[in-house]
Amino acid sequence: MSLFFEYPTDLLKKPKGSLITSAWSISHSDPPYWAISTSSGDVSIFNEEGARLEPDMTLHRDASQCLALAWHPASSLLATCWSDGSIFLWSMKDGSVKESLNAHKAGISFVIWSPEGSRLITADQTGTLAVWSTDHRGRLTSVCKHVKQGVITHCVFRAPPTINANDVSSAMMACPPFFWGGTSGGSDSQPAQLLACVDECRR
Repeated sequence: MSLFFEYPTDLLKKPKGSLITSAWSISHSDPPYWAISTSSGDVSIFNEEGARLEPDMTLHRDASQCLALAWHPASSLLATCWSDGSIFLWSMKDGSVKESLNAHKAGISFVIWSPEGSRLITADQTGTLAVWSTDHRGRLTSVCKHVKQGVITHCVFRAPPTINANDVSSAMMACPPFFWGGTSGGSDSQPAQLLACVDECRR
């Protein structure tokens, strides 16, 4: 038998716009965090019982909405992606925000971290997919970009290699092969496109 517990948030008690998306943190070294994005331009952070973090942890932008969220797999770093094509990396440890304005020319429809957390993949509503590397300060550097027809909605990394890590290139470890797809189909129907992206990510 399963038991379910309901923890209403104050966001729902005092709504500020409708819910767009939400995401739970996955790092085992930090407390669980729940990020919620609303149409009012807010991204708010709550704990596992639905209480807003104190002091208030809210990222707000007046002229844009956060369309996609992704937590770093090994830290309390949240990637927030916006309707104006911007990417903000938000640290829960010190509250700092690193901005990458105009990373895309259209609203970002999807975001995912690589399994090791050394690469960030974003995709926008015009079909542009971008791969980014991050440094210890949370700054983004473009690695490669590819364009595909339609809106990109999904991206899945291949399972980690089972061979000895010493036999795998550092680039492959940083950005293993991945599949992406959307409204016009998946990258498996265009293997040359998939291979080209993997090759560029290995450089």
